[in-house]
Amino acid sequence: MSLGKLYINSSYTKILFAILLFFAFSSSVFSQSFNIPTGNSVVTNSCFGYLYDLNGHGTNPSTNYTKTYNAQCVVYPIAGHILTISGQMWTYNGDFLRIYNGVGTGGTMLYQGTGNNLVPACTSSTGPLTIVFANNLDNNVAQGFALTYSCVDTTTPDPSIYDNCIDYSDLYGDGVTCTYGTFANPFLNTGIVNGRHTIMSNIFQTDPYAPALMCVYPGDQVSVRLGNDINGAQAESITYDYYVDTNIFPILLLKYAAVLQNP
Repeated sequence: MSLGKLYINSSYTKILFAILLFFAFSSSVFSQSFNIPTGNSVVTNSCFGYLYDLNGHGTNPSTNYTKTYNAQCVVYPIAGHILTISGQMWTYNGDFLRIYNGVGTGGTMLYQGTGNNLVPACTSSTGPLTIVFANNLDNNVAQGFALTYSCVDTTTPDPSIYDNCIDYSDLYGDGVTCTYGTFANPFLNTGIVNGRHTIMSNIFQTDPYAPALMCVYPGDQVSVRLGNDINGAQAESITYDYYVDTNIFPILLLKYAAVLQNP
């Protein structure tokens, strides 16, 4: 068991502290990012990664899928694991995203959606998951989808019995300290300031100064923003104190974005 301290300071920049996901299940975790092509495709031996539509929502959110885009992708985890997947979708009504348990469309359909929706967590009972995008082939298109998948190790006890997640969105929780001050001293005052320590929950919102940047990372539900768009050399910080058993969850995954601002 070890003590960890995660410190986020806005200082010279306005920080979008996007997502603190989890402690990974083993040091063998590795990440892939995959744009699912038209037709059939496979992702193998992967324990964490991102899945986007053909035009890659993650690299250019304004790019729509094509009117002829239809796809089926099977994602296989590494041995001894099952997969869980979640995310967001932006499709024209009538174009469907479906997720099936196992290989192919013969297994249980875990999710079906159309339009702008948050895709809930879908977990395989056997290992792999199948993602299907079905286009109704009219002339109407939209941005597509962005999904995040990760492994659950079936050879270890249920990870829910461990305190393996930090609730970074609870700014009033135990072990969380928020400060504010100036660029020279962001620790001048302790406390939460409305507009300077902000929970972002609109999954479709983009940054007004960087429209390609989602305020909530695709596949997640909330983020924490430090700072605002007011100058005056302000600065803020958030410090998280936590314990983690590094024999079970040795990896900390942090996603963040920085939007530069003239102080």
